[in-house]
Amino acid sequence: MLRFEFSQAATEVLLVVRGPDAGRVARALFGRRPPAGRLTYLSWTRGGPRAAVCWFPPDRLELRAPSQPPWPADLADRLAALAGMPTPAPAPFRSAVEGVIRRVEAWDGAEVDTGAGAQELARDLEGLLAVAPGAAAARQVEAARDALDDGLPADAVIASLYGALSAAGEAAERYPSGGRSLPSAGPPGRGSPKRGRSPKRGRSP
Repeated sequence: MLRFEFSQAATEVLLVVRGPDAGRVARALFGRRPPAGRLTYLSWTRGGPRAAVCWFPPDRLELRAPSQPPWPADLADRLAALAGMPTPAPAPFRSAVEGVIRRVEAWDGAEVDTGAGAQELARDLEGLLAVAPGAAAARQVEAARDALDDGLPADAVIASLYGALSAAGEAAERYPSGGRSLPSAGPPGRGSPKRGRSPKRGRSP
């Protein structure tokens, strides 16, 4: 039985295939089994970046690829197909998207933002791009990032994230756009109240 592990950093993703058939998957993907215990750069798709590969006999194959879409999702799909298993990407993708949606909602509920929140959300969206399971889902994440950059309403960002879930084959509600605007994810330090909000009135000290 084979097992997949999937993790990401800022610039690359790590995929690990473990099990007695890991060597067979390596041969099918690269046309040969990589040298044992040595880092090798091998091509796995036409026109795409090479993967940094380590083969640890008898049952562990590690692959590192750039985090830019669509390579992480394409590589995960390819490995899953060769192993005869479901693609491992959608479940962590759904969890990651829902986490970003919660952070957007929490940020939208704050009164004032210094710009740091926008920067953090921009990094979160870049992380989602790295694990988007396919080009359609990646386009929706990019739309969410563009909405954030343009300072559009929080609902517009969230609607695109729900669209990414739908594009990934995950059940997702339709989320209407509109509502309050978010500050753009431009250079930090521009501490201004969120656009579209009026000061609260009628409160006594």
